[in-house]
Amino acid sequence: PDPPADGTLPGGHRHAAGLVSGPPGLLPAVRRLLRGVVVVGTLEDAEDLVAAEPELTAVTAEGDLLGAHLAQGGSAGAPSLLEVQASVDEAAAELAELAVRCEELAGEQRRAGERRTACAALVEELAARRSAADREKST
Repeated sequence: PDPPADGTLPGGHRHAAGLVSGPPGLLPAVRRLLRGVVVVGTLEDAEDLVAAEPELTAVTAEGDLLGAHLAQGGSAGAPSLLEVQASVDEAAAELAELAVRCEELAGEQRRAGERRTACAALVEELAARRSAADREKST
């Protein structure tokens, strides 16, 4: 059902769509996705709400999701070993990429230093030639 004008339901529960703010261009889509989702305090509140209004889906602060035909536990606890390992693997891959990039940048920096040294030597040579030409011209 559509939320009441103030977004509240009996028991002080609120439609999730009424609690969301964001860019005006995205809000209609977000509200459509959250249609029928109600925020409740506890799992017991969720059970009571869904028993009374089976077309609604309740979500608790712990992330438990309960509907007439679905139940999903929240993930407020620690991440699983699989999630931690995936994060470690991702960080290791990123570290390897950054190490390669650092080597590339160090090479570029070395080559730039070599070009700078060569250019400085050329400037000195040209200054010496000009000085010699000026001396020759004045004699």
